[in-house]
Formats: sequence, structure tokens, C-alpha cells
Amino acid sequence: MSARDSILSRIRDGLRGVEAPPLPAPDPVPGGPGELAAFRALAESVGVEFHDTLASALGDARSVAVSDAPEVAAAVDRLAAADGGAGGRSFFDGWSDRAALLEADAGITTAQYGVAETGTLLLIGDDERHRLVSLLPPLHVALLRRDRILPTLGAALAALRREDPAAMSRVTTFVTGPSRTADIELQLVLGVHGPRALRVVLTDPPAAANP
Repeated sequence: MSARDSILSRIRDGLRGVEAPPLPAPDPVPGGPGELAAFRALAESVGVEFHDTLASALGDARSVAVSDAPEVAAAVDRLAAADGGAGGRSFFDGWSDRAALLEADAGITTAQYGVAETGTLLLIGDDERHRLVSLLPPLHVALLRRDRILPTLGAALAALRREDPAAMSRVTTFVTGPSRTADIELQLVLGVHGPRALRVVLTDPPAAANP
């Protein structure tokens, strides 16, 4: 038996029958009315832009990849109806056409939560096929419901755990502003590893949007 195997064997013997301690209680999930203002201020401080409409957020983007979230499809349909043809833009599903995605001007996804203390968006993989749509195009537009702003990262992790930690999504993306790096001569550069711009469109909860 090698020294490594001997050490691992002793560790296994020592841990046999030992139960893991219980996880600490998570922070409470609900946020308050001031969380939205705090989230917006922190997000803007790291380069996030907020827009009132999807058309404004897309700007002059013409080739637009979309995730498969129903909220995204509904927003694109409303935009097409308002513009009488989506203003010359073309939309396509960003999860099935990799070549088109690499050439896209923008990608649209939802964000499941926002974190007020850091200005971070949470994109949960179980809720939509979004990962490449949010990473490859130079512009990422995220639709975020106003009632999904949480006060702290702890509250966000509690929301991700839900009732059963084993049911957590295997892919959750935390997005704090546009992509950035300071590895190049210690100079901050945006858009090296992902979108150069991140724009958020705040939306109403279903009950408020459809009274």
C-alpha cells in the first residue's frame, strides 16, 4: 500500500460513523421595498444599465438571440406588435444555432433574482436555456421582475436551496456587471470573457402586469 493509500485509509476509518453537522439556518428570503433602489444603485456602480423598455435596451442590435424562457418570448412578441415587425430585428433561439449565436448582436434572458447588497443577477439553469445566450453576444439584456430583488447573498442562496438542497440547480450563474478583467497590465478591461454591456429591464409580477 502506498503512503497516499495508507493516509486515505486512516481518514476513512476515522470518519466512519461520523455524521456531518447540520447546516446553519439561511437568511430570510423576502426583501423589503427599499431593496430595488439599493440593487439598482449597486448594479449601476459596476456598469449595469437600466432601461424602461426592451426596445430601448436592445438599441441598434439587429441579430438577437433569445433564451427559451416564456417571459422572453412574451416580451419579444410585445415588441414585435409595438414596432410593427420588431423594428427590423431578427430573433432566433440561441441554444440551437451556435454559428448564429457567435454572430449575434445581443442576447435576451431572464434573471431569476437580483441581490441588493452587490448588484448581482442570478440566472438559474433549470429555469431556461440561457447560459450561452447570456455569455457570447456583446450585449446581454436581462429581464428581471421587481419583486425578485433579495437583500443579501445569503438570502439568494436560501432561495436557491428551496426546501431541498439536493434540488438546487446544477448551473447557476452569478452576474455582477459586464464581464471584466484586470489581468492585462492591471488595467480594467470590459468584455474580454463575455458581454461588453449588460442592460436590465425591470418587469412587473404577473398579477400586476395582468390585473
